[in-house]
Amino acid sequence: MNSNKYTTPDSDPDFRIDPLLVGRNTFPNFLKDVPTANNAVPAADLFKERLFYREGALNQLKGAESGMIDFWNNDYQFARMDPRGFAIFPSEMYLKQFTSTRNESIYGMRFFVDVFEDFVSYCERYLQQAGDTMNKGPTAIFPITVVKGWLSVRNLYHDHIQDIYKVFTEEFLKNKHSNILNFDHFITEFIEFMKIIGPQFPITFSSFILSKKVPMRINGLTVEIINSDYDDDTNKFGNFLLDTKFEFFRHAAKMHGLLIDKNIPWRLTADLSHPKMVRRAKLTTLYGKDYSYKNFFRTLYHRANQQDIFLLRHHLAGFYNAYVQFMPTVDRPTIPMRMGQKIVGTQNKWFTRQPMKAFKDGKLDLRSGYAIQYSDFYWLRFYFHIKSMEMGFTISRSQINAEIPKYYNIYRIFNFERAVNTICMDLLDRHLRRQVGSGFYGSLTRQDGDTLLSSNRNKSAVPRGGTAAPSAGAATTPSSGGNGGSGMSGGY
Repeated sequence: MNSNKYTTPDSDPDFRIDPLLVGRNTFPNFLKDVPTANNAVPAADLFKERLFYREGALNQLKGAESGMIDFWNNDYQFARMDPRGFAIFPSEMYLKQFTSTRNESIYGMRFFVDVFEDFVSYCERYLQQAGDTMNKGPTAIFPITVVKGWLSVRNLYHDHIQDIYKVFTEEFLKNKHSNILNFDHFITEFIEFMKIIGPQFPITFSSFILSKKVPMRINGLTVEIINSDYDDDTNKFGNFLLDTKFEFFRHAAKMHGLLIDKNIPWRLTADLSHPKMVRRAKLTTLYGKDYSYKNFFRTLYHRANQQDIFLLRHHLAGFYNAYVQFMPTVDRPTIPMRMGQKIVGTQNKWFTRQPMKAFKDGKLDLRSGYAIQYSDFYWLRFYFHIKSMEMGFTISRSQINAEIPKYYNIYRIFNFERAVNTICMDLLDRHLRRQVGSGFYGSLTRQDGDTLLSSNRNKSAVPRGGTAAPSAGAATTPSSGGNGGSGMSGGY
């Protein structure tokens, strides 16, 4: 039976193996067919070698793909999406420093760090007691030293937002500055900008977390033990997977509930269904509470969508004020020039843009004129529009007008959080229906509560001659309810 997930099954009598893989893995047993892909090889060879690594190269190992997980192709949303489909990120109060490292500032989730350190100690003791049966000298794997751990998704999002601001103001608005006289005009142009970049470069915090641009290490359950290039298949196969101690490394990892990343084998991730992980999570973070995936993610992680609108309000006001500071005046042809009764041209008129009074002591002021004018109702509408575009939906103003009253009513009857959650769930359901209808059921799926996985650039943003967009550092606490305005303020 063909265990390959990507080629035609053995049940097809006309096709048993991908033609590109014919002739691979035919070397004598003492030789290995080493994949040669890296980002520098020609595209045709790169495709073939990547295919070989994904589907055949690891079959040459004694344990094949046992104890491995494929984040590149299948499970990249592991611990970034909860069982209901919401984007999540770890609570920093549950982080702990690794000790098996030369860097004192590498962190992971508390229970994961404890299990990983047990794993390292076990490997060290075993190698010391193995005698002459195993080489005790250093290899590509041993001694195990943590070099990369948890990444703050807040910091990554801040850098991402700065990049978007720079592209928007320097590139997209290059010939459109005269269109913008106030914040409403600015938002109108920003929406047009998001129609172009939305699916590839999301602006909402939750969509950013679920994008492939964000490293796995934001989940707090992933660690790397060497520094090496991710694209170099020759190195990862020849120097790591063929290391004389790799099978022992794999065996010890499986014993301790650690999964090896198939494509980056020096990366280890927590197996959340393993007894050692479950036991340690109950002792150190859940404190004996029921261990279910729903309870695990609800306790140790935050839902990102509950910060989406707060961050949007903060950043867009900051974007606009930085833009006004960079370009406070603009001229536009508005006054007709006449010769008798005939209009012979136009005369430019200078306009002065005014910044939004939205911040106090560097933080968004929820009592400001900006917060009052652009109320929760405004931002629910804006959020529904932006999230739709990020998921690849083309949505018209009339469609928004038809659908948004539902979310307004949920907000009035229940609360702001319920309205935001409903928007996210409705759009996710719509996305899944489209995926199924097109014959492709992607990894953006809601998972059963008993499944293992919750889901299958430091750049300055200073415009030329201008100022940087304000830091997102102050925008870390979402509004608990915001304004209770009842109108569609702001003209959007």
